[in-house]
Amino acid sequence: MLAKMITTRTIQNKLGSISRQNSVSKAVLNSYKTFAKQNPQWEASLFDEYFINTKVVPMVEAAINNGEFVRAKDIANQWANQFFLRSSSRREAVIELQPVVNTFLQEINQELMN
Repeated sequence: MLAKMITTRTIQNKLGSISRQNSVSKAVLNSYKTFAKQNPQWEASLFDEYFINTKVVPMVEAAINNGEFVRAKDIANQWANQFFLRSSSRREAVIELQPVVNTFLQEINQELMN
């Protein structure tokens, strides 16, 4: 009986985790659709759906699971890691992207609250 309860609880926990991950992923991707329409220049600069799925979604999921926040600077740095930029060019690109990412993170937050 105890083993059955533990197994049931484990399954429920895993299903809750999967459901939460799907909700986070959906919220990020919905927010990205708005972002891409408003910022086609960044989408063309590889701040694209592939980047969102492979870098941003895992960052947001990990932050939520750990009770932390995702910082725009961290996402901008992940984006910059795709390129071989000199440190000054990299710093400029990251600084330029951060306000845009802040808006994107606010969109994600709104999606998660709905």
